[in-house]
Amino acid sequence: MTIYLDEEWLGIEDDIVYPNVQSCVALAVASANGNLGGMHMTIATKAAVMERAGTIIRASLGGPIASVVCIGNLQTFKGGNRDQGMIYKHGLAKTLHKVLDWTGTIYGYDTTPLYTAGRGGNYDGVAVQFWRPNGGGQVQYAVGPKTAWARNGTAVVNTPIYVSLDRTMPSVSNEDFTRIRIVNKAGTACPAYAIQQNQMVGVTLGQCRTF
Repeated sequence: MTIYLDEEWLGIEDDIVYPNVQSCVALAVASANGNLGGMHMTIATKAAVMERAGTIIRASLGGPIASVVCIGNLQTFKGGNRDQGMIYKHGLAKTLHKVLDWTGTIYGYDTTPLYTAGRGGNYDGVAVQFWRPNGGGQVQYAVGPKTAWARNGTAVVNTPIYVSLDRTMPSVSNEDFTRIRIVNKAGTACPAYAIQQNQMVGVTLGQCRTF
């Protein structure tokens, strides 16, 4: 089935959609045994949160990691008053390698030109999709305008979806910032979207940067 990830949500499924990525980056982690996980990382996401997220993703994938891909507004991850461990590209690379226990290449596709070219129009935010055809095939990647997907009620999820408390409870004490809770248990309803028009465009690893 398809799951839809909002800011600082993470989950494991064969088809993962990020309906509106603006200053954020969508993470895709595929395992050698055919599973796929993802997280919607924001410019406020902390490396400490990624430590916990990495633990959940690795355990949920149930097998060795085979690829790591980031698609989103990488330009906004280059600096500013934010966690140094999340700054693109060396800080982010170091953090992802550590939390995912991954020594291979990390691929990155920058959607900044898409987001800024039509600011106020279709590309004022992009949609990102990762999926494995036939439940375990080669991972496919695509981007498009946020108008490609529209909220369409709810759908029952087969696997749990998690959210960082840093996203949902920003006023909690610092020691609680690394906590991640289940926002949707398996068998419960989560927000669902429907594709509106065929505006998603495939992205290949050959089009990506490496870090």
